Amino acid sequence: MSELGNHSKDEAENAAKEVSSELDRQVELNSDYEVPPPERPKLPSWAIDTKARREARNFADEPALKEQRTENEKRWLWVLGWILPCFLVVFSLAFIIAFVSWVCHHLLPESQHWLEPKQVSNIQSLIFSGSLGAIVSGTLRKKLTNQ
Repeated sequence: MSELGNHSKDEAENAAKEVSSELDRQVELNSDYEVPPPERPKLPSWAIDTKARREARNFADEPALKEQRTENEKRWLWVLGWILPCFLVVFSLAFIIAFVSWVCHHLLPESQHWLEPKQVSNIQSLIFSGSLGAIVSGTLRKKLTNQ
């Protein structure tokens, strides 16, 4: 029985060697085959934004992020410093023109009136309702207290 056991063991080893040699031969045959490189992943949309790249690079660097935030706040204040006076001038001019038109309409003789009663009513409600005046005065107050 020991001969049978050795015989089947030898056969198993031979079979394993044959399978191994067959696999080696197949690998050698396929060694000319080149595996194409994986496709390059598409960059996210923020990757082309220099500010976003700088933020991603400095994410762990808290002082750099605080510096960037301060720079962004300065830019916003600079823009606001131009927009706010422009709106203030436009609303002030609109208020002054409406007020002067209303006053002139009432002071001039009736033959020179150019506004219809509905227009006079609209101007009057605009001037005396306080909405436009409140906007102008509130904006002016904020502007003067910040400086």
